[in-house]
Amino acid sequence: MTSCWLGQPSGCLLEKRADKASDSDCTEAIELTPNFAGAYINRATAYMDDSRYDEAIADCRSAIRIAPSYTPAYATLKKLVAKKRSLAIKKSP
Repeated sequence: MTSCWLGQPSGCLLEKRADKASDSDCTEAIELTPNFAGAYINRATAYMDDSRYDEAIADCRSAIRIAPSYTPAYATLKKLVAKKRSLAIKKSP
């Protein structure tokens, strides 16, 4: 959980490169400090890399509720919405 706990951007994912361990580390950080927006964004990044877009979007929205001026939350949400939209376009006949 070290990177999520320390608040390093996307650290819980990038340090370990193991999505399952990373999102569980971030989940633990969120359980211990539920008002830490950075952990939600770190977990959203892990979810995004695992194609779990709805969960990632929910985490971005949680981060925005906690810290409305936290720019990384908006940037991550924008990436997620664009990715999800792009996938929907590819799937449509």
